[in-house]
Amino acid sequence: MNAMRWGLLLVAPIVLLAACGGGEAGSLPQTATPAVETQETTSSPGLDPTAAIREGIWAEADIAEGCLEVRVGRVPPGSTGNCLPDGFVGLIIDGPVEYSDRTWWMLAGQGWLPEDNLRFHHEGGLPYPPRPDLSGADLIAYRGVDRDIWIINADGSQARRLTDIEAALGPGARAGGVVWSPTGDAMAVPGYRWLSTGSSEKETMTRTHSVLVVDLAGAVLATIPDALLPFWSPDGTKLALLAEWPDDPEVEPVCAFSSSARIGVFDLLSGETTLLTPRGCYFDGPVWSPDGAALLYTRDGDIYRYVLSLGKEQTVRTHGEDDWYITVAWAPDSSRFAAFHQLPTTDTSLGAYEVYQLGSEKSLVSFPEPQGGCGRGAVAGVWRTLWTADGHHLLYHEQCGESGYSGIWIGDVATGNATRI
Repeated sequence: MNAMRWGLLLVAPIVLLAACGGGEAGSLPQTATPAVETQETTSSPGLDPTAAIREGIWAEADIAEGCLEVRVGRVPPGSTGNCLPDGFVGLIIDGPVEYSDRTWWMLAGQGWLPEDNLRFHHEGGLPYPPRPDLSGADLIAYRGVDRDIWIINADGSQARRLTDIEAALGPGARAGGVVWSPTGDAMAVPGYRWLSTGSSEKETMTRTHSVLVVDLAGAVLATIPDALLPFWSPDGTKLALLAEWPDDPEVEPVCAFSSSARIGVFDLLSGETTLLTPRGCYFDGPVWSPDGAALLYTRDGDIYRYVLSLGKEQTVRTHGEDDWYITVAWAPDSSRFAAFHQLPTTDTSLGAYEVYQLGSEKSLVSFPEPQGGCGRGAVAGVWRTLWTADGHHLLYHEQCGESGYSGIWIGDVATGNATRI
């Protein structure tokens, strides 16, 4: 499973990904291996009401009656999220933040809770409760609270830091997520940092993006500057990505990015990037078809396919006067795709997840976007969808979903029925 690939804007506080199965690919170049930290991660609950709440410990919701609504956002108060019952146990991953005369902490996967509604539960790592039955399973990669990438055994043992993102990209750099290679022996790590430009009278903060490719020992196989939103080729030797090279800064369109971009393919064997498309506003990065024949992406609200054997871009769908396509995802059979279609603001629905057969104008099925609690204005990453391996279902996200639910929906492509899970 690939991580959510929105590299420009912040991803979820912790991203968990299981390594893919093995396979053969061309050998990749290596550079120096950074020091890899290890951390003991046995989960051993030890209730101590006097222990301080702090980042990295497990805390328990302390609610007298009913449930407590968490707050979702970068900082509280944010929007209302799930309603947690008394005794809910979660990992503290951020804080403290002072707001409205209260101290707030971020609970992984949930949101912000005030300190007076939390009590210390235990020291320890992931997972909780312990899962010794997973001791022989594959690795999990995640972004730690230090904004570096860590890997851990599936049973929660032997967590170790894989990257030193600041050493690789400069002071203040942070990892934006992780994307496993299909061969399971490397991963692409989109990173970013803020740079100050201009004079002291008119200082401008610019967000720069790079992609690191590392192996499971932490060795840096490649550093790709001015790039984001990587997607692996099926054979694991190339990365499709957005390239932010400022070749014509005077004519850049106004985009969601710090600069407009082009689609490029980075070859890990040669270390070269080949640019494929014109500059424009790309809502999301390119996705590689499972058969390796083409890339699919959105630009300026339209959907395009780039056929690699022809070296040619083809228009797949065009948007109307007040609607546009934002994200796309190939089906496992490479003959269908799903797209999030943002509908006009006068429409009663916020948008729809539509499935198309390549070459067909009419959608096979359409799932209305769940209303959620946020309304419009989300980032493209929220609208990204995933196919199940058999190609029968779609997974998609509900913004600020109804209290008590995960915010994840699964849609049956054959029947058009969708269920919140």
